[in-house]
Amino acid sequence: QTLEFADLLEYYEGLISLRKKLPGLCDKSPNAFKRITEKKVWKDGVVSFLVDNRTEQSSRDDWDQLLIIYNAEDKTSVTLPSGNWTVLADKSGTDCLKQPSFTKDGQLIVEARCGMMLGRKVE
Repeated sequence: QTLEFADLLEYYEGLISLRKKLPGLCDKSPNAFKRITEKKVWKDGVVSFLVDNRTEQSSRDDWDQLLIIYNAEDKTSVTLPSGNWTVLADKSGTDCLKQPSFTKDGQLIVEARCGMMLGRKVE
């Protein structure tokens, strides 16, 4: 029997699995809020923030920063903080590890009505 919302269930399971790999999203300490910085409202319906994903055991293979973007409006673009960013999750999938799409002037393309999570590795 096919589940009516099998794709959505798979997407949520992927987000949960991805979250478990990212200490910045699993921190339950009283100071967890300090991991969230650079909160920005780009325009109505478009917000972003950085999450410090480092731990004492972080290695060069770990994501040091996460960028979370939520776009409740039409397709838009935002400026990425400096560094080499990789898309970890977007509208099309989770743990996708793909290169971001950019406009001609170097802005990150954020699809309509979606969330994105990007990771930047320790350099």
